[in-house]
Parts: sequence; C-alpha cells; structure tokens
Amino acid sequence: MIIHVQIPSGETKSVSLLRSASVNDLKVVIQGTEGTPIYRQLLTCQGQSLMDDSKLSEYGISDKATIQL
Repeated sequence: MIIHVQIPSGETKSVSLLRSASVNDLKVVIQGTEGTPIYRQLLTCQGQSLMDDSKLSEYGISDKATIQL
C-alpha cells in the first residue's frame, strides 16, 4: 500500500509498505528516505499518536492514507 507522510516542512512524501506493516516499519522507511532518526519521529493520524509496536491497520490506516511526522 502507499502511505503519504506529511513532513514538518509541509511537503508530503509517498512510501510503499506491506498491508501488514507496523508503525515501526514505517519509521524505518522514513529514516531511510528522510534521514530522521526513529527515536525523533512522532507519527500521528487524524490527531492520534501511533505506537511503534502497533500495526497500521489497527488504526484503520489503509492505502493512500496521510500520516503526519
């Protein structure tokens, strides 16, 4: 699935992940593409903080969702 990540500058980046991906999996991809260390990332979706060990699907996040960094 494709996830849109809105970075602090306001720019939106698109990343590809498996549907079974965890929040931590997404953070690893963001670190690789943006250079932001995992420990400095706080991801939110619709105002809700995302916990590292949870699956994206547990938050109802699906293809083409937007997540804020």
